[in-house]
Amino acid sequence: MRLTPDTNVFLCKYSVRNFNVMNGDYRLDMNPSNILSIEYICDYEMSLFAILKVVLRVDVHKRIYMLKHKRDIRVKLEIDRVGMDVEVEGRKTNPEEIINQVFAVYFSDDDENMDTQALSDRDDVNVGGSIEDPTDPNHENYFESQNTIEIYLFNSDLLIASRYNFNMVYTESTLQNVVGHMLTASKHRSVLMSRFENPEKYRELLLPAYPVYKNLLYLDQYYGFYKTGALIFYDVDVLYVLSTNGKLTAHRDGEWTETIFLVPLLEESVPGNGVVRYPDEKTYYMTISEGDINHQATSVMRNISGGSKTKFVMTDGTEIVDVKADQEYIDHQTESVTYVKKENVFTETIIKARMEENDGIVFISANNLDISAFTPNKVFRIVYDEPLKHERYHGEYRLSYAYHCIRLESTEFSSCSHHIILKRTSPKSDSGVPS
Repeated sequence: MRLTPDTNVFLCKYSVRNFNVMNGDYRLDMNPSNILSIEYICDYEMSLFAILKVVLRVDVHKRIYMLKHKRDIRVKLEIDRVGMDVEVEGRKTNPEEIINQVFAVYFSDDDENMDTQALSDRDDVNVGGSIEDPTDPNHENYFESQNTIEIYLFNSDLLIASRYNFNMVYTESTLQNVVGHMLTASKHRSVLMSRFENPEKYRELLLPAYPVYKNLLYLDQYYGFYKTGALIFYDVDVLYVLSTNGKLTAHRDGEWTETIFLVPLLEESVPGNGVVRYPDEKTYYMTISEGDINHQATSVMRNISGGSKTKFVMTDGTEIVDVKADQEYIDHQTESVTYVKKENVFTETIIKARMEENDGIVFISANNLDISAFTPNKVFRIVYDEPLKHERYHGEYRLSYAYHCIRLESTEFSSCSHHIILKRTSPKSDSGVPS
């Protein structure tokens, strides 16, 4: 990697611009400095929905109010990304918005089962006033550091659309038309979908009385969307229905579509991790050290996210089974289970793709990178400055797992840690990286 005077190198820090709890016309503003952490988890192979978990420091009255109105409240969350100088404190890029949405709110099991009315009544007796207004000055001044609450945020429109019950019989129709009609009827407003590789026109096709997300799984498992299998995933803002071939197959207008990890020689490394932007290029470049990246084959690794072996189950029924790896002990071998139907026209190529990519799994742990670079519709590459390692590991990869944890660092900014899992899909492509 060669850095020129025009090359911009920086760290990505994050700032919560707005966090409001809304109940109809009522607004409960939260000081962003009381957001201790935000975890953004996308397991593209073992889950269907992204998880956005927020840990808040709140006073007891706000906590009771949120729990008492847990079925009605929504959260407005706005997060900006700011590029900071690698070596000295100071901004290098202007704030860029990464999240600006209204979310439905869910709580942990303990909070869900709490008797909020009894808790509210007891608090009213102790302090006077009404818990309906947690900002009431008559309340005793509880320090916010004494109470924390965990909340989980989900896009309410996507949740409602995914659970829309759908049952229909199609005649003389392709899978592309069936899925397009189903997603339109269920009001999926934001979808990124690869063009289906199964061109067959089915004389009669029955969709069981399932929610839409289960019908998507059913159609893919029973008939097959893509030669290498499908990735079906509800992110915080969009439904992905993508081919797992590691190619660019669906993207938004103007979206950057490639992420490249640059691994320089030790003596030329940028201090720590960093984001690199070359002039006039619309590619995400992430610089990481050799200690941040670990190449493993599934047959020898023991990682609960990726699985230590792959099992294929041939079925001929219509039941959709949710399968999870045994995660009771971290040192146990885990298993990635893929169900394929005997009638699936791509069974053989799907099995071959899973076996080949599981022999080239990459684990990356880094700090203060760009969260926007990690979406499953991008092409991922790894470029080593060391020729032998570049020859061994160059090629195209797909995103299998992404974990981002934004933690409060100061009153103004938060730092972010990342854990990424990639799987190699094409070991013989060129790097396409500026020298």
